[in-house]
Amino acid sequence: MQVFDAQCHVHRCDEGYSGEDCGKRRGEEEGAQVIRMESEEELKERRVRVTGGGIGRGCARITSGNSLYFSRIAARRSGWVVRLRSAAHETQLLRCIVVGVRMMETKDFVAEYVQFLQFWLRIGGGDLILCSSTSSSPPVILEYSTDGGIRWHFLQEFPPRQHHSPRLVRIQAKGPVPGTGLDGWENGMPWMSTTDRVLKRYCNSPVESAVFHGSRHEEKFALTHDVVFRDHDVLMFEMAVECGAMFSEEEKVSFEYGIVDDRGLVEWSLFRNALHPPSSSSFSSPVPFVEPSIFYPGNWSRVLLTPPKRILDRPVLIRWIQKKGSGFSLRHVYLGPACPNHCSGHGRCRNGLCLCDSEKYLGVECRFSERVQTGLEEHFEDHDDDDKSGRGHVNGLIYHGGWVDFFCGRKSWNERSLVMGGPGPRVVLTPPLNTSNTSSMMLTVGIGSSVSSDPKAGCFPAWDEKGSVIVDASVDGGLTWSPPLQVLSPAHFQEPRPIWIPLPDSARGPEIHFRFWQPFPSDTDSSRPHPRPTWSVDDIYIVPNEPGMTGLEEDFQPLHKAQWFRISNGKISQTCGAPDNVLQFGQENSTLNSTSRHVHVAESPD
Repeated sequence: MQVFDAQCHVHRCDEGYSGEDCGKRRGEEEGAQVIRMESEEELKERRVRVTGGGIGRGCARITSGNSLYFSRIAARRSGWVVRLRSAAHETQLLRCIVVGVRMMETKDFVAEYVQFLQFWLRIGGGDLILCSSTSSSPPVILEYSTDGGIRWHFLQEFPPRQHHSPRLVRIQAKGPVPGTGLDGWENGMPWMSTTDRVLKRYCNSPVESAVFHGSRHEEKFALTHDVVFRDHDVLMFEMAVECGAMFSEEEKVSFEYGIVDDRGLVEWSLFRNALHPPSSSSFSSPVPFVEPSIFYPGNWSRVLLTPPKRILDRPVLIRWIQKKGSGFSLRHVYLGPACPNHCSGHGRCRNGLCLCDSEKYLGVECRFSERVQTGLEEHFEDHDDDDKSGRGHVNGLIYHGGWVDFFCGRKSWNERSLVMGGPGPRVVLTPPLNTSNTSSMMLTVGIGSSVSSDPKAGCFPAWDEKGSVIVDASVDGGLTWSPPLQVLSPAHFQEPRPIWIPLPDSARGPEIHFRFWQPFPSDTDSSRPHPRPTWSVDDIYIVPNEPGMTGLEEDFQPLHKAQWFRISNGKISQTCGAPDNVLQFGQENSTLNSTSRHVHVAESPD
């Protein structure tokens, strides 16, 4: 402030200020300013003036800790809360007001090189008594001053109807925003804000991880500062949701990126959208099918994502958010150049180099140090799931969303198989296989049924062409997947039937995983009025190329098992007056077939 002396044509600045316009305060902070709104003492220290409000939780928590809360106790208006982050350019004051009754005003500070103003805002919502708002409720107005608060300039208006839930507001200043890479909590992870978070060992983790927790009905999230993805960058992290609890769609965690729109509001999009097979019984795809970047309750898993092209070379925010649930945990978050073969899924990336998980994995790609098995054969006959938990493993196969049982509860339909009828994602993963000398695989698949649904048996028919089962392969431990090796349509598999799938060169190598899975529809998929069809897989046969038999001769005296891949619902017996054993098929309403091993059929000399 200044006082002008007309007789002497001089001005006198208030104590602590200097310069021709008294705009410079001795010891004034420059650059980015952070006001966390955690205590009244902080407001006094930061010289923030508040009218009609105070520090507290308000209508509901916005981020971790307290916020500045303006309630109906101060005036008959809808409550609102704010968390201020930083300021725009020049020496300024900032003020947020609701006309006539509530106001927050910052001190003046130099922010010539600061590039944005950012804060969280909620107007109404939450508690119906203290925090309700109507269409007639006044907006919150953001203003700034460059002359110590004598004159105020309009910056932006925030209508209540757009802010019933907490929203991040960002007012961008001129100039580019530099990108910031991510490389772990311990190395200065650029987190802007989070809900309640502790660092501890979670869900049997050998190292500390960041655990985001709180009331089941409150949002939990982790939000970064600006990051910039360059071409060939990847994002890799490890996550556990609800520490392996049973599937629950409402406890999912969404991974999203945010772009600031023209209004200063952050618009959020899933980092990866779903790409599922079309509703067609005959098609091929040159690109992999993928699920969206939504994660459901489960133990620790490693995730790798590539950024969408639309966000390359521009500043974006990224966040993990859980609307409901008891919490989730993150560890080893990395953004940067991809590592060789993504460390084969056995290590984490740092500065483009692999840190292998254990001594079992060696080399620049963290390959297995021990020999990988060369074949897999499984018929599920010696295993039964009594608890129907939906998770398990058989002979190295890992499955989610299924159990070993009779398909659709009908014992007359084949023998036991792996029935995939759980409520969440349905996926079967093989162990790593050396397929360098393997040219094909065989398996038996059934999708839905031609009979009416039987929910008690976990069976739903195929109502339409949706519900296809996809077979694909991975060379990096399941972090990325190939274009489909085969897409199995319900139209062709309402009765279980064997299928032979040739392996392309991309699915042949020293360490290949295979995946059999059915896309999981989102909760907003209005085009799916019926449940997904139950499906099953059986008789998985992935073995190296065999010399093969040059002929087939079988007299069933006894059965020569080495010659047969599968005999379904058949038995060796004497029947119909036959003097010797025969292979008899006679069970009604059942799948009846016999499949031999490979037989080389030579061209007839005739």
